[in-house]
Amino acid sequence: MSQGRGPEAPRFPLWLIHPLGPVFRHLPLALRRHLLYVRHHRRWGNFKNPERYTEKIHWRVLNDRREMIALACDKLASKAYIRAIAQNDPRLRTLRIPAVLWTSDRAESLGNFLRRTDISVVVKPNHSSGRYAFISTRDRSDALEGIDALVSHWLRRDEETEVLGHWGYGEARIGVFAEERVGGDGSRLVEIRCAAFAGKPDSFVVTTDVYTRMQTTEAYNADFTRMRIGFPTEIPIDRPGALASLSEARKEELRGIVSAISAPYDHVRVDIYDDGAQFWFGELTVYPSGGALSYTEDVERARGKLWQLPSANEVAASQRRQNLPADVWLRERDQTLHASAAALAAING
Repeated sequence: MSQGRGPEAPRFPLWLIHPLGPVFRHLPLALRRHLLYVRHHRRWGNFKNPERYTEKIHWRVLNDRREMIALACDKLASKAYIRAIAQNDPRLRTLRIPAVLWTSDRAESLGNFLRRTDISVVVKPNHSSGRYAFISTRDRSDALEGIDALVSHWLRRDEETEVLGHWGYGEARIGVFAEERVGGDGSRLVEIRCAAFAGKPDSFVVTTDVYTRMQTTEAYNADFTRMRIGFPTEIPIDRPGALASLSEARKEELRGIVSAISAPYDHVRVDIYDDGAQFWFGELTVYPSGGALSYTEDVERARGKLWQLPSANEVAASQRRQNLPADVWLRERDQTLHASAAALAAING
């Protein structure tokens, strides 16, 4: 069973001062974000009037409380959103969505499901990021031994909300689901992370052999010309990449998919899988790497310029909702999440 368990804190005594330790999470959110920014970028971030791309990610963490942010962080809700807009948008007619085969808020029921099925699945928490378990037909018996404990650990709020302050994950429904594995067992997974701004694709970061030690990365501009992005796993820019053989028709198909999905968002990353014949929806990401990844200064400035943050009125309206009595807010939140796919479909035209 291949799995991602999320970040792990270092051992004592470094644990005491680490962001995942016992103290950091109790600091004011703004201070936490500034300290994280300095830790990753070696400079003080401008979060009041941000210009760099990573600064704007931190601005979103501190300020953006719109429902569309919560929807993107709820994996099952985002799938519903894609299905809703696909009904009326021909650009999405070829996009596949992995079938959800099981979902629950109780760990023990997953073992029962796995004993009844013999297909390869991916298990994920609905309300978090970076956590997954690939369970193949070959390692089913081994997976059954530890999967309940793993899932029990997932069925709680984690560092996404408690430490990093990623509000959207705190609004997502707590639960775990299993979906079909794209390509089945032994497939060479190609993930395309598509950054888009207000419905316009800007770049495509492609990872091959994803979730393995052999993974490599390559980056492309909106016109599919190679560019340097500065990641440690990036292959030389003159080396043929995974998208080199992609036909013009499939490139246009990919652009259309990303444009349709990202239209309501000032910025979102649309994660797509390619099995060589079809594109599959992965997930939406509104806090790309939590703003922790380092980019070249050219990329920082260019993406920062493209990202037009929501207006002060939009932000104020979303934050006023947080002042509602807790029971009213929770009720409206659940109603919003159930209706959000249709609402965003209307926004998308």
